[in-house]
Amino acid sequence: MRKDNGDVGSYLDFAQRALAPVGSFNEMAARNVERAVRLQYEMAGDWMQFAFAQLHAAAASRDPGTLLTNQAEVSGQFVERISRRQQDLARISAETQADFARWFDESSAG
Repeated sequence: MRKDNGDVGSYLDFAQRALAPVGSFNEMAARNVERAVRLQYEMAGDWMQFAFAQLHAAAASRDPGTLLTNQAEVSGQFVERISRRQQDLARISAETQADFARWFDESSAG
């Protein structure tokens, strides 16, 4: 039985080079999916906080004027928070696009 380690080594080297782009793509995809899901989780928390704040504002109001003032304040805070989340989403989207472009360039160069 003949053992030729040179052929096996070259095959393993080839397989490693061939599969490297897949591994790096999977890492990139997992990282970006995690970021997107974490942002969605935070946004769900923001909506929940908004609902609770509206509930408390309504419960604490004794007249329509106070209710409207409290609701406007709660809504303004929520809009600010959601605007920041929207900026976070835009940043994540741009970074994901840049990651993909970098991955494509590295994969097609090798």
